[in-house]
Amino acid sequence: MNKISIIVPIENNADYLADCIHSLIQQSYQNLEIILVNNGSTDGSLEIMNQAAEQDKRIRTVTQPHANLGSAKNLGVAMATGDFICFVHPTDYLGDDNIKNLVDSQEKYQSDIACSTYFRIDNNGTYYFYTNDDDPAQQALVGVFSPQEWIHREVGVSANISDLFMQDFNKIIRRELFQNVVFPATDDCTDNYTIWKLYLLADRISYINAGDYCYRMLPAEEQDAQKKFHISLAMNKSLEERMAIYNLIDFDSSFLNDTYIDSLVQLRDNALAAGNYHYYKDCCFKLDMIKKYSAEQ
Repeated sequence: MNKISIIVPIENNADYLADCIHSLIQQSYQNLEIILVNNGSTDGSLEIMNQAAEQDKRIRTVTQPHANLGSAKNLGVAMATGDFICFVHPTDYLGDDNIKNLVDSQEKYQSDIACSTYFRIDNNGTYYFYTNDDDPAQQALVGVFSPQEWIHREVGVSANISDLFMQDFNKIIRRELFQNVVFPATDDCTDNYTIWKLYLLADRISYINAGDYCYRMLPAEEQDAQKKFHISLAMNKSLEERMAIYNLIDFDSSFLNDTYIDSLVQLRDNALAAGNYHYYKDCCFKLDMIKKYSAEQ
């Protein structure tokens, strides 16, 4: 029976952390290693972590000085001893069979990565569901795929897949795939730089339509012009890197063209608002070239 290492990067999440940890302890699949990474929290998160570790021997805790989300995830990966790695956000919670369903999918298809969809709950307690067991179109999405088949399901298929595609959560990922893959040492768009690389390293990727992971939609923090610029820059750079690698290994990346153009427009506008003239002009150049040579084809 494969052991699953669940990594929870924590930073001042005391309001929701106990519920999250409880949902992990209660999993019907019990062969777990739960790694709680405290990223310099200043609220009561550390106390909740330590109390949980005293109650369940499967829980391991570690604290690092406040750094960033990427480094907290990397620390958790370095500590993991399981066959597969699973990331859980500290504000989210899992249905009792969440890990079991992912493991069953992995075993059925002998996949290196097993993925599933999720549902959301907003700050007002409103639920947003993506799955319908009676929908034949959704059930047709279930199966096992090569990396090339899987990456082309990111757009134009279903919100069930596209919304989870670049997220780190609600997946189990073979630990060996992380040998040469790390999250960037940043707080911005860490998954966008990382998850697609793991897909490429896998041989088989499976998907199930079981929406038993709750993603909690917290009120968005107010972002100033500089923060918006840095987020849009990270999203654009990660997309450029991904498309470049796809092209080098002869994977068709044209399905991302519209996404890339949209990211350039957003970066251009945010760069201008932030007073970053260099990136503003760079985006204008790229958009002009796309327009010029698209018109000639």
